[in-house]
Amino acid sequence: MATKYQMEDVQTDAWHLLNLLNQETKSLTTSSLIRISKGMSLQRPPRALNPSRGALAARDSDRIRYLIRYLEGKAFMKRDTNDHGDLCITSKGMDFVCSPYPLIVHPRQLSQSKYEKEAFSRLRQLRRSLAKEDGCPAYLIFTDYTLEQLVYVQPQDLTQLAGIPGMNDFRINRYGSGILKILIEIAQRRTFERLETLQQKIKRPSYQEVKALFESGMETVEIANRRKVKISTIHQMLLDLFETDQINLKSWIEDSLEPEVLKNGKSYFEEGRDQRLLHAFRELGMGYETLKMCKLYVSHFSQSEEVLQEGD
Repeated sequence: MATKYQMEDVQTDAWHLLNLLNQETKSLTTSSLIRISKGMSLQRPPRALNPSRGALAARDSDRIRYLIRYLEGKAFMKRDTNDHGDLCITSKGMDFVCSPYPLIVHPRQLSQSKYEKEAFSRLRQLRRSLAKEDGCPAYLIFTDYTLEQLVYVQPQDLTQLAGIPGMNDFRINRYGSGILKILIEIAQRRTFERLETLQQKIKRPSYQEVKALFESGMETVEIANRRKVKISTIHQMLLDLFETDQINLKSWIEDSLEPEVLKNGKSYFEEGRDQRLLHAFRELGMGYETLKMCKLYVSHFSQSEEVLQEGD
């Protein structure tokens, strides 16, 4: 029986997607690439010699969509800076097509969370309603690519919404409040449910022992050795305790991170930019744990508080 810890090799599916992108002569969006890969008509004669056409017919469209997202993260493909998000293969993607190798992913990387599924459903319904109200095709309200980015980024205010491809001033003024209402509701429920889960998690004896040892002054490396676990496990447990307000990590974070690293991380999350850690990693190049420290630091302490004094 499959478990949540089983990993998956997506080499074959990735190769077909990249091969299609490499062979097609016209620009492809996520939606068009999905249709071709599943053997659907694109209102132009199929290139019968391309073995990747229809190769993913049995795959769920959402799986293909998230595989495309994964390949973007791997820099195997990238998007043009237009409202449709046309895809193109990169040199790294070309190298993979020529010499494929295993791509091991966690199944969760290729599936929607329940919150993303809800966001897709409610935003599609909003788009249909607005299109009917305005008497225009749905894609003129916002394109499929804009819809994807709204779901992936989940902007929470007008500034973040303006950073979504395709969300110009007209669309923000006319449709922005309805879009944000949906996304804010989902984000608030996700945060509440996450904290509810963490509240149960931190009641475990292992968490309480780590909390007691840390508050006694024991170094995290000593705690890890004592509990015979990786130090990253102890750090994650401390961050979980911090997120639920069970422990104060202000000084620990400041001591653990270089002042410049903390300053850059704070600036990123305070500016209201894309809050996903993956996006922050792409922009800042910091590790996941470092980024989470910076994000939690900003969420727990006043943004106006100056903690990095010159000359300290």
